Amino acid sequence: MDAANRPRVTLACLALTVAIAVQAEGQTDPVPGGHERRYASFSTPRRMGRLSCRSVNESSGLAPSRLTPGMFWTHNDSGGQPVLYAFLADGSEAGAMEIDGAKNRDWEDLASFVLKGKPFLLVADVGDNNAKREHCTLYVVPEPRSFGTNSILKCAPAMVITFRYPDGPRDCESVAVDATAGRVLMISKRDKPPVLYELDLAQAPSPHPVVARRLCQVSGIPEPGEYDFRTYGNWADFIWQPTALDISPDGMTALLLTYREACVYERRRADESWAETFSREPQFVRLPQLRGMEAACFGADGRSVFVTREGSDPPFYAISPTEP
Repeated sequence: MDAANRPRVTLACLALTVAIAVQAEGQTDPVPGGHERRYASFSTPRRMGRLSCRSVNESSGLAPSRLTPGMFWTHNDSGGQPVLYAFLADGSEAGAMEIDGAKNRDWEDLASFVLKGKPFLLVADVGDNNAKREHCTLYVVPEPRSFGTNSILKCAPAMVITFRYPDGPRDCESVAVDATAGRVLMISKRDKPPVLYELDLAQAPSPHPVVARRLCQVSGIPEPGEYDFRTYGNWADFIWQPTALDISPDGMTALLLTYREACVYERRRADESWAETFSREPQFVRLPQLRGMEAACFGADGRSVFVTREGSDPPFYAISPTEP
């Protein structure tokens, strides 16, 4: 979310803060909100700790390390340094990496994946609140095997993908990698219903932005209901907007975060297209009530869900599946 729009968003977040003042931070919302929804079998969210790195004050992307068990990566929102921050499951700092030559115009999501046996991180500079950007950028960097905790490691990107949408600029905060198919998936934020796009992960060098493919409208994202307006006031207009996306390592399950809850979309077979999958109704996951919740991912196991929020000293939550 870029700095120019931060005052409006701050007021909205203030409204949300007042709305949930009766709840402790992290308490789950016991009321379904008046929508007919199917819920996946997950445990009550468990707070693991708080992100202790003072440089992280607008966490807007989250991904598990593919090299170090129990370690995660995050980054700040627009205007921050082009730096990825590593932390452990208890929130303690584990290091930082700067992407050489990159800019953080509006970093909005982060993905980790393994391709041809090598681990990578993809940073999505795709935020566009006013739908004015002519093109957006994806940075793909190798995940470092070692780095110090007292200095920032510099890393050159393995790939930089510049792209545009086929139907004009749009805001996006939800980007994921399906490494099994070599695809990048993106879901728009402000369209109703949201729209799913894709790009090839491997791109030949080009002097012009590549054009993303529009796949389908995303099914199952609720419209704000009576409960939402009664509880969140004007913030209810934003409460179901998509803010993060992740795909399990086996390529079979997608996790879509909103400010309210998360949606889980499951493929019925390995060769099913994502357009088919996102055209069905999802299952939902109840989340801790955190204002500014814009970062979520599957754990390295591809089943547990982790979330955090924007703002300083953000809590880090785990939600585990209750069925094998």
